[in-house]
Amino acid sequence: MAAKNNGHFDLRDIASFVTSGSRGWAQHYADDGPLFIRIGNLTRSTVELDLRDAQHVRPPESAEGRRTRIQSGDVLISVTADLGIIGFARETLGEAYVNQHIAVVRLDKEKVDPEWVALALASEVGQEQFRRLSDSGAKAGLNLDNVLSLRIPKVSTATQKSTIIFLRSIDHVIESTRAVIEQTRKLKTALLQNLLTNGLPGKHSDFATDHRLGHFPTSWKPERLGDIAQLVTSGSRDWRRFIADEGAFFVRSQNIGSGSDSRSTQKHRVFRDQTLLASRDVFGRPISITDCCIIG
Repeated sequence: MAAKNNGHFDLRDIASFVTSGSRGWAQHYADDGPLFIRIGNLTRSTVELDLRDAQHVRPPESAEGRRTRIQSGDVLISVTADLGIIGFARETLGEAYVNQHIAVVRLDKEKVDPEWVALALASEVGQEQFRRLSDSGAKAGLNLDNVLSLRIPKVSTATQKSTIIFLRSIDHVIESTRAVIEQTRKLKTALLQNLLTNGLPGKHSDFATDHRLGHFPTSWKPERLGDIAQLVTSGSRDWRRFIADEGAFFVRSQNIGSGSDSRSTQKHRVFRDQTLLASRDVFGRPISITDCCIIG
């Protein structure tokens, strides 16, 4: 079918295949093997997949397994919960599958460059469409017809290619900088561990051992957290209806250790110099609050 507007493509005009993942694949989880792409492997900062927390599977030898297998050039779209996070499957991905929270869009490469489509959907052009769909009642999730109704600008092949090359060069700089930051973070973690077990260099000569604290200077006095905490609480359930485009931060477990950009109302504010511990998903990971936010 030809596009109805010379200024844009509907995905249904350029997609050769669209599907979403299957439920109940936890039984196929494995320590190695093909990758199982979940919504946590998609990020809003780039269309590159984040495989640092990768799950592996032994896929079933069935039509379901073949249907949900990713091919090089596929565009991945989160269709439940946090709508509209975009990923792009490169040739280097290898054998991989998606779960039920992700739609796979396979595009006709003679009509459009798939990477251009991924970038367009990740841009404000695409994200505004996801916000409209969410506002119209699709908060619980997008169906495949919603996905096929998404539009991208129709530009020349040369413009698509030049845009891709330019953005890839920026991504390369970002990845190089990220690698330096990660090495610095590892150094900081090692130094922190050393400081918490040996103290400052040359300051201590006698050490004790505790079955919970491990090795530490005898001049240090262990304290129970309950004896020094002024407040211990946890967030409330069912705050989705309060999510807003501005206001105080709403901190979720996935924000601990990675920053937060989700916003909500002013209720249940957490004040400066408090510490949060994740109680689920990422158990025990701490974050120190330097500005006001909300926990959930």
